[in-house]
Amino acid sequence: METASVKAASANVAELVRRQARERPDALAIICRECRLTYQQLDRRASQVANGLRRGGAAAGARIAYLGRNSASYFEVLLGSAKARCALVPLNWRLAAPEIHFILRDARPDLVFADPEFLPALASASARPRTLVTGDAGGTDDYGTWRSQQTDADPLLPASADDVALIMYTSGTTGLPKGAQLSHRNLMSHLHFVGTGAFGTWTPEDLQLICLPTFHIGGTDSGLWSFYSGSAVLLLTDANTATIVEAFARHRVTVAGFVPTIMRAVLADPATPSLDFSALRLISYGGSPISPELMEQARRVFDCRLQQLFGMTETTGGVCILTDEDHCNPDRNLLRSCGRPLPGVEIRIVDEKGQERSRGIAGEIAVRGPVVTVGYWQRPQETEAALCDGWFRTGDIGTMDAAGYLYIHDRIKDMIVSGGENVYPTEVENVLALHESVAECAVIGVPDPRWGEAVKAFVVLRVGREATEPELLAFARKRIAGYKCPKSIEFSASLPRNAAGKLLRRELRKPFWGDAGRQVG
Repeated sequence: METASVKAASANVAELVRRQARERPDALAIICRECRLTYQQLDRRASQVANGLRRGGAAAGARIAYLGRNSASYFEVLLGSAKARCALVPLNWRLAAPEIHFILRDARPDLVFADPEFLPALASASARPRTLVTGDAGGTDDYGTWRSQQTDADPLLPASADDVALIMYTSGTTGLPKGAQLSHRNLMSHLHFVGTGAFGTWTPEDLQLICLPTFHIGGTDSGLWSFYSGSAVLLLTDANTATIVEAFARHRVTVAGFVPTIMRAVLADPATPSLDFSALRLISYGGSPISPELMEQARRVFDCRLQQLFGMTETTGGVCILTDEDHCNPDRNLLRSCGRPLPGVEIRIVDEKGQERSRGIAGEIAVRGPVVTVGYWQRPQETEAALCDGWFRTGDIGTMDAAGYLYIHDRIKDMIVSGGENVYPTEVENVLALHESVAECAVIGVPDPRWGEAVKAFVVLRVGREATEPELLAFARKRIAGYKCPKSIEFSASLPRNAAGKLLRRELRKPFWGDAGRQVG
């Protein structure tokens, strides 16, 4: 008979591995490089992390940060934080040091787990908490040593579905990141899509390839999908074309998640035609639509089902799905859509006042359902603006057709999606404006055959000042992540503005996208 504490713990995502450890203790949970963890081992390590956090004074609700590449230790810390009723804050290791420092000051974590290569980014932080170094370097601040000193008895703390499990920082349109809080209820509700078959049929025999970074909701979500179904995760620490191709060559991968950029690169690799994809049954992709040409090539080479997911951090990942049947529809126009809402999720198009618009009329995309964030960490005003009567105002502009298919016209105001990464123009503009020679600047996304969109900056120099493109690019790279930096800079005498002085980004976009292109701003 279950105790009250065990029943309460079922509201916690850690119950996923607890259950698998009871029912399938020797089944593989994670494969990452030379590390192979069974569900029993993963569950015990999560308990060790939880006990270590509690022993170190981390109370319920404390934030625990993780700065590292994909690894088994990430999920150990995620699940251990959940058992300790703490919230994990995954840090994007691609960010520049000042960006990481801002998040640390904002989240105020009790402890940071970090890969050795990212320690320099933490060294100059003004308020650096204690850091445990992942790997097996040895010493008092070594994660492996610290973990081994803790008992593996599950603490079985009473849990609440409303406890925050994850705080994932997203770039803001104001240029400052904000932490989207995801509760256990959010995560478990999203996992319900796996249980109902909305994401296809998952079995314990599956092996899922995860090449998306775990600091993105897509990477973390994918791991939890496998833990829910009792299948194994094949984690890639360094996800590039070569390592993905090697993973397919060495393992019988059955499920994989890509962005179209990665899919295109894998298909173009010379080694791909000789690979055996007979075990592969499903590819999920997101970040941008897929072209008919890429879809046909993927079907021909991978010979598996395809599904596109649309969502964001604030919705715990995908909330809209373009199914494999949709991909097979003779109406190729559907490939421009994101598909239709998943069961239990409501999506509507609204005007400025939040009133629903008629089908086919463009407006802001709003989402409602149990997967929607509980709010932004320490941002009550931004939370209030984003959440109205349970509806999350995404900032995306789109339309919905008569059959309920969602089409996105522009993404989160002027957001640029480059290789699956979100780039906010204001964030880049704020950095370029720090240069002493820059009077004003504007950033847009332009078409790019490899990345989908590339960041391009237009710069007006101060009178009497000079600057070169290489100089400004080097200036930006020191302050923001490389993928956010402009790929090109064009110097202008002025920027287009309307009578009220508002920047007209659409005028900057026209030469690259045409009149039918991205028209926001």
